[in-house]
Amino acid sequence: MRYIKILPIFFLYGCNLKEIESPFLQSLWNAMSVFFSVVWENALSISIALVFISAFIGFICKARAVDKCMKSFAKDKVTVQNKTQKNIHGTFTLHSTGIELLFDKPSGEGVLRYSHILYKSEFPSIFWIARHQDNLSPASKAKREKQIKITCNPGYYRKFSRYFRNLLGSFRDAFTQTISMLIGQMQKKSPSSLILNQEKQISNIGADIIGYMGNNYDPILENYIGRKVVVEIIREDQIEEICGIFKEYSTEFLLLLNVPLLQNFTYEIAYKKIQKQREEIPLELQIARGKELEITNLSCSGIFLKHLQAESEIRSLEKFLEPGQKMALELPGFLLKSKDNTDALFHTFSIAVIRQSDLLLPRSHSIIRYSADTQKEDWKSIIKVDLDFFMIQKSR
Repeated sequence: MRYIKILPIFFLYGCNLKEIESPFLQSLWNAMSVFFSVVWENALSISIALVFISAFIGFICKARAVDKCMKSFAKDKVTVQNKTQKNIHGTFTLHSTGIELLFDKPSGEGVLRYSHILYKSEFPSIFWIARHQDNLSPASKAKREKQIKITCNPGYYRKFSRYFRNLLGSFRDAFTQTISMLIGQMQKKSPSSLILNQEKQISNIGADIIGYMGNNYDPILENYIGRKVVVEIIREDQIEEICGIFKEYSTEFLLLLNVPLLQNFTYEIAYKKIQKQREEIPLELQIARGKELEITNLSCSGIFLKHLQAESEIRSLEKFLEPGQKMALELPGFLLKSKDNTDALFHTFSIAVIRQSDLLLPRSHSIIRYSADTQKEDWKSIIKVDLDFFMIQKSR
C-alpha cells in the first residue's frame, strides 16, 4: 500500500521534472528528451516499423488464440452432436480457425474420409461436444485429473494469472479508448507528426494482446467454478436441464464435468448372433448359451445399464458395470425366435445406458440457471464416477 500512496507524488513531480534538482531525475529527463528527439527525426521509419509490428503481433496472437474451454478436450476422443442430433466421433484436434475430428478408421464409400472439419462459422450448429469418461485413454484420464486438481485447488500463480486475464478482459475497451484519446490530444499539438497518424496500428497492437490474454469476464460465473450447477439447454423450442460440475467458461462455450448422459444404442440379432458391435461405446455384446445376452464393459470407467427395449417391451436392468465386469440376462424369446418358431433372420433391440461425460455447451443456446450445491466440490470426488448424478429432462 505504501507504494500506491507515493504514486501521486511521482505523477506531480513528473509534470515539472525540469524544476527538480535531483541529479537522477535530471538525467532521466535528459535521456527522455534525447529519445523523443530521435523518434521525431525518424518518424517515417518508425511509422513503417509500427505497421509491420502490429501485423506480426496480430498474426501471432490470432494463430495461437484458441478457445480455452475447447483446449481442455485437445487430443481426446469426443462425440460432436449437432442440432439435428447427428453424431460425429473422432479424436479432437483444435486449431485457431476451427476443429478437426480424426477418425479411428476411414469411412465412406469410394473416396475414403479420414477426418471431419468444423470451421468457427459452423460452431452455432453444434448442440454439444461430449467427452465420455469410458472412452478416455490412460493419458487423457491423467490429463483430465490434473486439470480438475488445478481448477479446484489453484495455486497462487494460477490465481494471479486468472485475475490478471480477467482484469485485461474487463478493461479491453477502456485501454483502446485511452490510446485513442492520448493520440488525439497529441495530434492537436503536432498535427504533422507521422507517428501520431499510426493510431490504428498502435490500437491494434494493444487490442490483439489483450484479446489473446483476456476473456469475457463474468463475476457471477466466476463464483460457481468448481460447483454443481443446473444448465438450461434449448432444443427445438423446448428446455432441457442437465446437472454437472462447472469447470470453465469462455465467450462461446461452457464446460461441465461429470454430466450423466442417457443414451440409446441399437443392436441387431440375426441367427442368434450380434451382427455389429457399436464402436462409439466400449461395450461388447454376445449371445451366450443360445438364449442369454452377455454384456462386457471394455472401458477404464464404469457404465450404468438402465434398461433393454425390444419393440414395446422394456426390461429394467439398473446395473452398474465396473471396468471389465460382465452381466448376463435372458433375452425375450421373440428376439431369438420367429413366429413360426424357427431361427429369426433379423431382430433389433436397444440398450439405454448412462455415461458420465464432460460437455462443451455453446452459450448461444445454454445458460447456467441454478446452483445445485452450497460449496465447491473436492477434486478427488470429481474424478470418481458419481452414481447419484442423473440427467433431468423437462419440457416447458
